[in-house]
Amino acid sequence: MGETMEALGLAGRGLRVHEAVLAGLVCLGLALPFVSLPGLPGGELTRIAVRYRTEGMEKPASFIVRTEGDICAVLSLALSYQDSASGNFMRVECGQDSNALAAEIRAERKASAATSY
Repeated sequence: MGETMEALGLAGRGLRVHEAVLAGLVCLGLALPFVSLPGLPGGELTRIAVRYRTEGMEKPASFIVRTEGDICAVLSLALSYQDSASGNFMRVECGQDSNALAAEIRAERKASAATSY
């Protein structure tokens, strides 16, 4: 019960003007990649190629989809990583940069289909 009262006390104290402005700017910055604004580039559809491997996977998995360019850029920055100790990774490529990865993905699928018959 004491924790609830403390949380209510923090929420009820209100924000100072500079805190409110900062919070608003942070929210705007986080929302901006997902909002299409007229006259600004980034709202067009682009290809996104994703390749990843997590624990317990024998070989990497991958997929190719289309999404808005600005969303792809955010996903690429937020999700791409490589852990050399475990071998886990995620690679996200957008637009023209996705061509090479998409070709790799298609070649792997073709090879997999040929060996599965």
